[in-house]
Amino acid sequence: MKNILLTIITFTLNTINAQNIDKIKKSDTLYVYFEKDHKQYHKVDINPENKRKTENYYYIFYGKTIADNGYVVFGRTEFSETRKEKKSFLKLNKDTIITFEFLTQFDLIQAINIINPNRKTIFLIDKKDMKCGKILLKEVRAASTLQLED
Repeated sequence: MKNILLTIITFTLNTINAQNIDKIKKSDTLYVYFEKDHKQYHKVDINPENKRKTENYYYIFYGKTIADNGYVVFGRTEFSETRKEKKSFLKLNKDTIITFEFLTQFDLIQAINIINPNRKTIFLIDKKDMKCGKILLKEVRAASTLQLED
């Protein structure tokens, strides 16, 4: 059963690369698929003063020059919205789910413009949170090493 679920998820996410960028840009909600590796990592911080937990998920960009290097960070606090969805959610929302592979086809500036963090609600789908046919969605805020103009 686990292998079948992983096959379905992999197939669904591989078809995302053929997405329509216009649909992503026009959407008011975006879903980001995260799978920890050497270019994607997850860090949890606890504020020593108020003991509040913050989770940050990083997408690392390596450009052609040092000036093109940077990262996009998706951050969430313990007060951010979370919700569970069935695995069919992936198929129903495939046009608005982006992956690291998809996003790194672009340079960092283009990637931030696609995400458009000032105008979208963003949910993160962490592969490690996919269990028993359920997907945990975590609302996050996006930031980067770049400053965007509004």
